[in-house]
Amino acid sequence: MLETHTDSANTVIAVTDKLYFSFERLKLALEHLGNFSSANMLPTLVFACKGVNSTDAQDILRADDFLDKFFSGKLISLTPLSGGDALRPVFSELKGTVKTKGNTGDLALHQSTKLWANAYSSRGYREWIQRGFIEKTGTSTFKLTPTFQPMIEAALAGFHFEELLVWLYAFSGIPSSITSWSDLFNHFQRSFCLNELIPPEYAKVFNVSSALPWPTDFLNNRPSNEDYQELLFPSSFISQIPNERWKAVSDAILTFIETEYDGLDSVAEIIAKNVTAAISTERRLFILGDPGTGKSSLSKAIANAFSSVFGDDRLLIIQEEITDETSQQSLLGFCTVNGQWVNGTLTAAQTDKKQLLYVDISDKNIRSQINLILLEEANRKDIEGYLAKLQSSLDSKNDDPKSNDHKIRLEGVGDKYISPRTYIIMTGNSPKDDEGRMSQSRPQKRRQGLCIMPNPYSDFLKSSDTAEFTENIKDFWNSFGIKRSKCSTKTKVEMARFLSDPASTEMLDAVGAMWRTFAKFRIGVSYGLIEKYLRIAAQLIDLDEIAAHAFDQALVTAVGPLLSNARAHNNEHIRKDILTIQDSYQERLPGFYNFVEKMVDDPDSFGQVQPFL
Repeated sequence: MLETHTDSANTVIAVTDKLYFSFERLKLALEHLGNFSSANMLPTLVFACKGVNSTDAQDILRADDFLDKFFSGKLISLTPLSGGDALRPVFSELKGTVKTKGNTGDLALHQSTKLWANAYSSRGYREWIQRGFIEKTGTSTFKLTPTFQPMIEAALAGFHFEELLVWLYAFSGIPSSITSWSDLFNHFQRSFCLNELIPPEYAKVFNVSSALPWPTDFLNNRPSNEDYQELLFPSSFISQIPNERWKAVSDAILTFIETEYDGLDSVAEIIAKNVTAAISTERRLFILGDPGTGKSSLSKAIANAFSSVFGDDRLLIIQEEITDETSQQSLLGFCTVNGQWVNGTLTAAQTDKKQLLYVDISDKNIRSQINLILLEEANRKDIEGYLAKLQSSLDSKNDDPKSNDHKIRLEGVGDKYISPRTYIIMTGNSPKDDEGRMSQSRPQKRRQGLCIMPNPYSDFLKSSDTAEFTENIKDFWNSFGIKRSKCSTKTKVEMARFLSDPASTEMLDAVGAMWRTFAKFRIGVSYGLIEKYLRIAAQLIDLDEIAAHAFDQALVTAVGPLLSNARAHNNEHIRKDILTIQDSYQERLPGFYNFVEKMVDDPDSFGQVQPFL
């Protein structure tokens, strides 16, 4: 890696290669530092670099800023912690904290604290004031007393400053021109010390006279932040998801929308970016929209994007459709009267032996697992309530997989852990306060991202005349129907012939009148519904049905279920409105009108079952 230097005119005037301490050398340094208290070492380092001595009082303003140069989580891109972002080696007084957290084996500790303002304000320099080792001569000015030097030399007996230098330069690297501990010590003093010199009162503590050999195994390239994280936190390390990975997810979603959706060219990019941003930040995305606008297709595209970017080895995908029978127990599981836990569809072991919840997360591959849960028709039920056990984890910004935030208590089993990389994609029709919709709950009121799928076809219907509608149907079949239909080549030719026949204009005029009626009653008419209609018509032709009859019967199959569900819409008015449309339409669509008449006579006769004529 190169270090560039610029003058006041922003012109490069020097370039210096940098070297980095090897991981083995860094581990040796951390092992040595673990024998000493940071409450003695780091305040002394601050005083030394700020020039505090026994003769003149010196100001130590911005001490936390100084310490952040060497002891901050941002140095290796750890997720920032609120209230402070301290990253320290496991000094002697921190070993108990590491053990209590269950992180035995870690070489560093990441804490929500400011070192100077909090960690060393009582244990450290304030204690030294009380014991007479230093004098506070002003708001932030200090002076050493004669008792300071013997105290600190005793407290840090056996300490080698070279080992602290390894940590101080571990993440920034050293200029390749440095070839000895003396060179490095001088570089440190010139770069970070007042008057480019550590006062003589610290000479027996901060020196490089221990005869430690100069390393010969330097690295020419800086290890990645993830490499440093894995070295320092072996018990809790999880592979991060860098921004470039999320950019790849967004690009994959964008490609899918541009290829598979019609009428969304102007908003495709913003949909892809908004979807990715919502998933990466809030970890929950709810996709709302009319039937046929591509909600389920988009959720599957997200899953495919995750699979291509993160790889199947790291990824667990669970897909579940929410029905009237879905319950919290069926999703997450339940405890029997015998005290045994029975897994639900989300918590059961999956076919690839991965699972959503784990008891033992000592394996870094388990800790780094990415979970993607796809819930179709999610607003049929109170999903937020059903997933209550997962909410603390989903709400948490803590990346530590051992955090209590990610601990899930199951009755009869005890605690299990869920990965901080868990994402939930939900789809469903418009929420309950949209006129005419099924009475449904709006899930995830707390923090879900929201994507409302556009329905450009609905806007088209409002403004199109018969000729425009007919041409649109033909264009849609030529653009998408032929590619997606599984019918034979012969049928595709027949479909093209029928759509080009002037007689089809009358048929499609009648179909257009139906679509407009549906739209008037807020039944979402979308490109997806049109595609479904055309594919069914093509399949009927493939089964040797006459084209005109096929288009009539396809209308029953494609739209009939929307009219047969008495809870979804005020169907009585829709049906009666359909029957009042001019007789010529009824002549062109006899099968569909026969179906509607039967439903008016007996609205419950079809129930939820797709009708057959």
